[in-house]
Amino acid sequence: MFSIICLACSLVTTTELPTGWEWEIKPTEIQVDHQELFELGDTGTLLATWGDGRFAARFVQTMSSDDAGAEQNGRGNAYLLVLETPNGTVQHTSNSSMGNRNQKVHQWMYNSIDASQVSTIGLMLRTEEGSRLISEEALAQGRSEGINLMPLAVVGESFSFDLPSLDGGRIDSDEYRGKFVLIDNWATWCGPCMEKMPQLRELNDTWRSKGLQVIGIDWDRDIDKGKKAIQRESQIWPQVNPYTFIGDHLTLWNKACGIDSLPYLVLLDTNGEVKAAGVALITFLK
Repeated sequence: MFSIICLACSLVTTTELPTGWEWEIKPTEIQVDHQELFELGDTGTLLATWGDGRFAARFVQTMSSDDAGAEQNGRGNAYLLVLETPNGTVQHTSNSSMGNRNQKVHQWMYNSIDASQVSTIGLMLRTEEGSRLISEEALAQGRSEGINLMPLAVVGESFSFDLPSLDGGRIDSDEYRGKFVLIDNWATWCGPCMEKMPQLRELNDTWRSKGLQVIGIDWDRDIDKGKKAIQRESQIWPQVNPYTFIGDHLTLWNKACGIDSLPYLVLLDTNGEVKAAGVALITFLK
């Protein structure tokens, strides 16, 4: 799985947070003469260490029933490490994450951060409800500005979209009512995305005539590189690349769809409702 940087837009203060985010651990003062900081949060613990020109932090998230909604939709609670320096407040997505059904570990490592310049450290949490609020706000802004966006996938809820395709046409979800639709969010720089292409082609060849429609969403900034991969991998299904039409509204696109890692697949039933979503759907291809 490969992460996509998708940050909240505004600076963080203890009194004002971006829509959909809350403090897991409020900004805590760092004493630079100590080599580590250990803080308890509601959903896990944060350990930060620094020294020898290296700054690192690790948050161990304890999984609970509260995370079920996010896990069902192929997402998880997202965290932003927040550091305050003389130059302002800096937000960081996790460099990597790993774990199982009981706990996940989110890690940040930097060689360029001078710990002596860090005055406070905090951790923001975006829950599934937060993802919904962020998406709804982005979709509303998109509608007001006439911008086409892809919505957040929520199992059991309708998933409607109308997007321009790479071939100059349009991909309208209303046209696929009565079919099962598999939406593949992918990119050439995502190893697992490309590894699954043979299985995806086989699935399309087997089930296309029986009511399955595959749609690709290519996240390559290099549009030509993506097009070459589409041809090379014989992806004969409709394709969308947001960089062909989204302009300077990429952040809005990211907020609307809530996708922060690839691959990410969405399966719609014949009524246009989400049946399943997330990277776990790769097992569906095998």
